Amino acid sequence: MLTESEKKFISYWESIREKEAAPLRQFILGLPYGLLFALPIAFITWTAKYWYVRADWEANAKMNPVLLTIIILIITLFVAFFYKKHQFELRDQEYMRLKQKQRLEEEKNSPNQ
Repeated sequence: MLTESEKKFISYWESIREKEAAPLRQFILGLPYGLLFALPIAFITWTAKYWYVRADWEANAKMNPVLLTIIILIITLFVAFFYKKHQFELRDQEYMRLKQKQRLEEEKNSPNQ
C-alpha cells in the first residue's frame, strides 16, 4: 500500500517530470552547485600568493592563469550539469519504483477475469 507521501510524490513528479527533464533547465539550476564546488578551488589558488609563497612560485612556473580559469570554468560546467542530472535520475527512478508498486497493488486488488 502506498503511503500518503508516496502518492503526493507521484502526483508531483507526474506534473513536473517533462519540465525537469530538459537539459538546459538542469544546467541552469545546477550552476549554483557548480560554482559552490569550483569557487573554493579558485579562491585557494588565487590567494595562495598571500599565505604560501612557494606554492605561488610553483603555480606561476607551471600553470598559465588563463588555463587555470578555463579549467575552473570546465569544472563548474561539469558539476552543474551532472549534479542536477543525477538528482533527476534518482527522482525518476523513485517515481518508476512507486508506479510499479502502485500497478502491482492495483492488479492484486482487482478482481480476476
